[in-house]
Amino acid sequence: MAGLGNYLSSEILHMARLAHTLRPGDLDDAQRAALANAIHALPRQSYRTRGVTNDLAAARADRAAGVPFAEYRFRVYDRAGLPCRTCGTPVARLDAIRDSVEEYDGRLARLVREGVVRPGRGASIPYLLSGEPPRA
Repeated sequence: MAGLGNYLSSEILHMARLAHTLRPGDLDDAQRAALANAIHALPRQSYRTRGVTNDLAAARADRAAGVPFAEYRFRVYDRAGLPCRTCGTPVARLDAIRDSVEEYDGRLARLVREGVVRPGRGASIPYLLSGEPPRA
């Protein structure tokens, strides 16, 4: 989900009930539909509400109770160790961005070594997402 940022990516994956380790090619039709819905719905909600991605009814109740904005804004992002608002289990902090970059760098280096991708061609990202070699 390039370009959305960490908080929206985390919230979108949570809303769609998808693990951060899944690649687009791993998703079935229902998962792709849930992801597409979340990709459209959450950024719009966040824009309209100045950054709230939490359930709006819960956010309103928290706000009315005097809970600070930073504490009711998100469902999962920046809530490591706190209970998940959906299921109650503690939210784990995952360094998905760092891990993804390291995985990307490693796969890209291998593709360059194998001659599949030449540096500067810009063809590596679709390959990394799809698992298919880039078209010449």
